[in-house]
Amino acid sequence: MYLPDNLPPILAKSTGETLYQHTWHVLERFADQVRLRPMLPDQVGQPRLWHHLYWAALFHDLGKATPGFQQVLHPGSSARWLYRHEVGSLAFLAWLPLEPTEDDYRWLVAAIVSHHKDAPVIREQYKDEGPSIAAIAQDLAQADLAALWQWLDACANRWIIDLGCPPMAFCRYRCSRQRQQ
Repeated sequence: MYLPDNLPPILAKSTGETLYQHTWHVLERFADQVRLRPMLPDQVGQPRLWHHLYWAALFHDLGKATPGFQQVLHPGSSARWLYRHEVGSLAFLAWLPLEPTEDDYRWLVAAIVSHHKDAPVIREQYKDEGPSIAAIAQDLAQADLAALWQWLDACANRWIIDLGCPPMAFCRYRCSRQRQQ
């Protein structure tokens, strides 16, 4: 698994597994599915299925980078995180370039937001832009965004190749430095 040098550890699991390692492991399972079921996109009538699922897997846990969530993951911590990290992960879809269609965004949002809970549960919890959305946004602003950006910029496209996935399975988005801000 390729990673840029000097990335700070951002945890994904209380076991010490980093966000980078966890995401790589999720993508390894994804790549297994691509190899096992190469015709699945055609069978379900979604030619961009692998494309959507790759990017959803890559972005699915970025909301865990918030300082509040990181505190919860440290061994012996009694901290609590009251918000869904999946909802925080959606904010990072702004880092995709302008190429995604409305349909792409629908697929990405659905896959990311429902990877732990069904969409109706999330929808009920976040039915308006109340305090919980504002709290997530405030905590996201304190996250190590530069590290996340460095990681995604260096690895997003490279990992497609490193995972041995067929290049035809993806439209490769290129993260754009102007979109970081």
